[in-house]
Amino acid sequence: MTYLQYYLAGGLLLHKAVWEIFKRKSKSAPPRAAAKTSLASQAAKAVKIAILAGILVQTFLPPVLPISSSPAKLELIGALLYTLGLSLALAARFELGRNWSDIEAGLIREGHNIVDTGVYRYIRHPIYVGDLALLVGLELALNSWLVAAAVALIPAVLWKAIQEENVIRRSLPGYEDYCQRTNRFIPLRAKATLAALLVAATAAALFSWTSSIPPQPASASNAYVYVTHAGRWYHLEGCRYLARTNDKMTLQEAKNRGLHPCKICNPR
Repeated sequence: MTYLQYYLAGGLLLHKAVWEIFKRKSKSAPPRAAAKTSLASQAAKAVKIAILAGILVQTFLPPVLPISSSPAKLELIGALLYTLGLSLALAARFELGRNWSDIEAGLIREGHNIVDTGVYRYIRHPIYVGDLALLVGLELALNSWLVAAAVALIPAVLWKAIQEENVIRRSLPGYEDYCQRTNRFIPLRAKATLAALLVAATAAALFSWTSSIPPQPASASNAYVYVTHAGRWYHLEGCRYLARTNDKMTLQEAKNRGLHPCKICNPR
């Protein structure tokens, strides 16, 4: 594992630990309003647990559906977005303190007040925004096309946040006025900046992917490929999985030896 993978896994574990600690503290207050846990709510929780477990395991694996064979810029952008999302989600959770409620179960507990300080001064759902940025950034940092699945989750998560707002409006006095003073997901002044960052991240991902496609892939039997001294895989020159010490041979010779083509640079 690389230091980046350790960092990503550590952030996920920290996120989960903070949530569990605050969730236990919040259970001390009786509910103001309660609804029976629906099958959809239980399914949503199960999906979230499955996603968390899946991405945690993914941080320990080689790139899954890799985007690029030279992902340094992609990893940097992803790590920055991941850090921003993690920081935003944790800051929002600390800001809520005991004012967190299990909206999925229809619970608004007694004594809970509207939090309009810190990040909640600007947006009403910083945890959702932070979690989405964390997930997209993580997949970019892991150089994985699973980032497309993370992006596909955005509409469903934002719709869920809107539904939760309707529950809070009915249960928490003053929330309607708070909604009039704030934006739901993105501060008005930050929308242009965020749009520019998204465009930059998309452009970097596309550039990293296209630049990883060799201009002259090894396809002829006399084309040259490279093999590490102890390796079982043959690579194109410049592949990031190719060690400094390697043997040069023709593509046909590598096939005759029973070696396997690298799944990243794909020298066929």
